[in-house]
Amino acid sequence: MKKTVDYMIEHARKLLQHDRNAYRQLMHSLLRMSQGGDGGQPEPWSMATVRSEYYPDWTNEDFGRVLAALEE
Repeated sequence: MKKTVDYMIEHARKLLQHDRNAYRQLMHSLLRMSQGGDGGQPEPWSMATVRSEYYPDWTNEDFGRVLAALEE
């Protein structure tokens, strides 16, 4: 499933209601990727990064749009 900015905004809002720790981790990851980071490896044995695996078409600005919409 291709993740859109709108999808991630809604996902993060639901996460905030149900798991604040996971929400904070997501915000940290999105902030780093909004600054050009790759999000690290999704699994220790994976050669891919979070960004290349789950957000291949996203720009730094896309991550920033999610953060702005969530007022982070």
